[in-house]
Amino acid sequence: MKTQRFQFKTSEQEAIVNFYVEEYHFLSNAYPEKIVIQWGGIIFNNVETAYQAAKIADPAIQRKISKMSPDEAKKYVTHVTVPDWNNVKYKVMYDLLWQKFYGNKDLGQKLLATGDREIVKLNGAGDIYWGVCKIDGFYVGENNIGNILMEIRQKLQNLK
Repeated sequence: MKTQRFQFKTSEQEAIVNFYVEEYHFLSNAYPEKIVIQWGGIIFNNVETAYQAAKIADPAIQRKISKMSPDEAKKYVTHVTVPDWNNVKYKVMYDLLWQKFYGNKDLGQKLLATGDREIVKLNGAGDIYWGVCKIDGFYVGENNIGNILMEIRQKLQNLK
């Protein structure tokens, strides 16, 4: 994966960067409250667990994963069995996040309440595909979670 330098559109101070601050925790994929995500006919109570299950082609294993916490699911899924995963993972994440925010009016309203602030998933886990990390004093990453959230927010604004 190519490492690309990340540039804030506004500034780090103006952007929403920490999903673990109580006010913005609802943006986290691990956020469980009032969320029911359908994936392959299986119900999950958060996006992260559904996303981890989506990496596995066997529905029986997906059902087993559906009962796990986000951390348990991440540890359990050690390899992907879905063919062509790298070409479908963005769409899978988009679909799951759309279900979360379109399917839950309270969470959709919270997302809309972020206005037009930039959403950036800063993390220390080294995930530069979904988020952004500070490496050697520079931010690097693609911020795909933040981009998806801002796109869904725009779509929800257009539905009003």
